[in-house]
Amino acid sequence: MEAAAEALEELRQLPYAHKMAGVAACTLLQAAWLLRVASHASSPPARLLLTLPVLAANAAIPLAFKRDTEGVTVAFAGFMLAWLANFKSLALAAGRGPLAQQPWSVMQAWVLLVVPIVPASKRDAENPGPPLMLFLRWLLKAAVTAAVVFALLSEPPAFIRSCLYILGIYGMLGVVMDGPAALLLRPLRLQLAPHFRAPWESPSVAAFWGIHWNQAASNALRTTIYDVIVEQSFLGGGLADTYHCHPAKPTANGSAPDAAGASTANGTAPITARRRSTRLGGTAAENEAAGAAAGAAGSGAAAAGAGKPAAPAKAASAARRALQRRRLWGMAACFVASGIAHEIIFIYVTGHTTRWLSWQLFFSGQVALIAAERRLLAWLQQRGTMPRLLVRRAATLAVLMATAHPLFFQPAEVAGVAALFAASMRESFAALAALPAQLLAVC
Repeated sequence: MEAAAEALEELRQLPYAHKMAGVAACTLLQAAWLLRVASHASSPPARLLLTLPVLAANAAIPLAFKRDTEGVTVAFAGFMLAWLANFKSLALAAGRGPLAQQPWSVMQAWVLLVVPIVPASKRDAENPGPPLMLFLRWLLKAAVTAAVVFALLSEPPAFIRSCLYILGIYGMLGVVMDGPAALLLRPLRLQLAPHFRAPWESPSVAAFWGIHWNQAASNALRTTIYDVIVEQSFLGGGLADTYHCHPAKPTANGSAPDAAGASTANGTAPITARRRSTRLGGTAAENEAAGAAAGAAGSGAAAAGAGKPAAPAKAASAARRALQRRRLWGMAACFVASGIAHEIIFIYVTGHTTRWLSWQLFFSGQVALIAAERRLLAWLQQRGTMPRLLVRRAATLAVLMATAHPLFFQPAEVAGVAALFAASMRESFAALAALPAQLLAVC
C-alpha cells in the first residue's frame, strides 16, 4: 500500500500537460479495447469481465490530479470518466447505450466514451443544431459562466449565491458539452441529441430531471439502470452481430441509422427506439399511456376483448400495475445511483463525503418529490383545476431550489468546493482575456 501511495504521489507531481496527454492515450486505448471486446466476446459475463480493467482505470484517473491546484480537473474526471464513461462501458457490455447504437469507428467511440454527449437517432424529435449553432451557444454559455463567477465576488446573500451556482453549473456543463461537440461533429460525422432542453421550461420535477437537465447523465442512468429494471433484463441487444458488420454509413444529416432500418435484425432496436415516455422521470400522463400500451400488448387480446370474459382485461390491468411499479423502482434506483455518484465525485475533490450525506439525500429525496407531484397533478386533473403552464414551471423551479439550497449548494460551500470552482474559473477567464495581448507582444 505504501508503495502504491508513493507511486500515486509521484504521478501527481508530473506536469499537468503530461497527465492530460496520458489520460487521452489511456481513454483512446479504452475505446479500442471496448470495441474489440464488443466484436469478439459473445457472452455477456465475458464482456463484463473484460470491461473491468476499463472501469478500474477510469476510477483511478481522478486520483492522478492534485486536489488543491487541480480540483476542477479532478471533479470533471470524476464526472466524465469515473461516472459517465464507466456507465457507458457497462451499458456496452449489456448491448445498451450510445456505444451499442451502431458499430462506431475507434475515434467516434473515443469521443462518445469520454465526452458527455449523446448521439442522436432519427427518432429524436429535435437536435442541438449545426456546428456553428453549437459554437455560438458555447460562447453564450461561456459568457454566462464568466458573469456568474465574477458576480460571486460581491458576496451576495446565501440563497442568491445558490441561484448563481445553478446558473453557473448550467453554463459550465454547456461549455464542456457544446465546445467539443462543435469541434467534433463534422470531422467525426456525428449528430447529437440536445444536452439540455431549456430547464426553466420544466413543467414538473420529473420532466426537469428526465427531459430538460443534463441528458448525458440521464442517458447513462437510463441505459444502465432504469431500462434494465423496467425491461427485467440486463441484456439489450446482440453486440456480436452489430460489430461484425461494416461500420454503418451516416445518414444525410450525419445521424445514426434509424432503429427500424439498421438495428432490428441484430437485436439493438430497443436501444435506439426508446419511447419518450420511458425516459427517466417521464410525466404521469406519458407513463400512463405507455403503461396502457404495454399492458395491451402483453395481454394479447385486450384490444379485441369486448364481449369476452374479463380475464384479458384483468391481465392487462395487472400488467399495467406491474409496469408502473417497475418504473417507480427504476426511477428510485436511478436517483440513488446519482446520489452515490455525486458523493464519490465529492470524495475525489475533498477526500470525504458531504456532511450527513446531504448530496445523497438531495437526489434520493427527488423520488418522494416526484411521487407526491404525480399524485397532486392527478388529483388536480381529476378536479379540472390544473394550473397554467407558467405556474407549474415557477413551482417546479421553486421546489428544486428550496431543496438544492440546503442539501446541495450549502454543503459544497461549507467544504470550499464552490469557492474552488469559482476561483479556478476566474483564473481561466482572466488568462483568456490576457491571451490577445500576450500574442500581440510576441508578434
